[in-house]
Amino acid sequence: MNSNKIITGEKIQNIAEVYLGDSSDFSYNPYIASQPHKHQSLETLSESYSNPRYVFCYTHRLESLARNIHRFQNPFVLITHNSDENITWKEATKTLLSSPHLLMWYSQNVGIQHEKLRLLPIGMANRQWTHGDIDFFDDFVPPVQKTKHIYFHFNVHTNMSKRRICYDQLYNKINTSPPMSPPDYKRHLSEYQFCICPEGNGYDTHRFWEALYLKVIPIVIKNDFIIQLQQTPYLSHIPMVVLDSWQDLDPAALNYDELYHDCDLEFDTIQHEICSDKFPQI
Repeated sequence: MNSNKIITGEKIQNIAEVYLGDSSDFSYNPYIASQPHKHQSLETLSESYSNPRYVFCYTHRLESLARNIHRFQNPFVLITHNSDENITWKEATKTLLSSPHLLMWYSQNVGIQHEKLRLLPIGMANRQWTHGDIDFFDDFVPPVQKTKHIYFHFNVHTNMSKRRICYDQLYNKINTSPPMSPPDYKRHLSEYQFCICPEGNGYDTHRFWEALYLKVIPIVIKNDFIIQLQQTPYLSHIPMVVLDSWQDLDPAALNYDELYHDCDLEFDTIQHEICSDKFPQI
């Protein structure tokens, strides 16, 4: 796959005409830091803000955005990403969804349903991280015949409450893989048919999308995010194994050939969805 087609948070953010946050947000990612013309501090918005149509905000800044949303004067599409916060029924969420100027809100880590809220993938890691080297995919071709069954390795400390349960319930069923460098890890993962994908810092994980790009089927626990993912038209075709509990996993019952199918995971699909201009007029 061409790296230009890979979904990442910074590519999604770049769709927007303005980035809302503070100086620490903008300087954190070198690519975002190189676009000062898009930076807008939430704390210095004018009382009457003539906002552009496509607005980005970091998900950990939603409370600040909600406090300032009354300043917006024009219809807008909100994009929230590049942070680990889950979208749940908080007061800030309700305030944003009730804005009279909101056309649609696209976000990662969506765990609720609303007619003006759509789910975005976390995708691959951004390029500033060693595991965000999407150029890897320009030359790499996943093996036609996958020789290994279930990949099982993750950092338990990323989300101890969710991942410890996963590890404790599966380590007697599946052999664990050793830690590896990012390129070696991707090559190793590509040899597997399935991959254990517990929650990360938020609902979604890079591991989930890494697996799909390598034609590996993610195994997940049903949660609010997975329910929304299954109901998202432009993502509902994704092959995955959804369990109610890790204890329910029966490795012998998993048949890759029956469960796997190619799926459209191209950035252009996400960009077209966000920029489709099919929203109701306000």
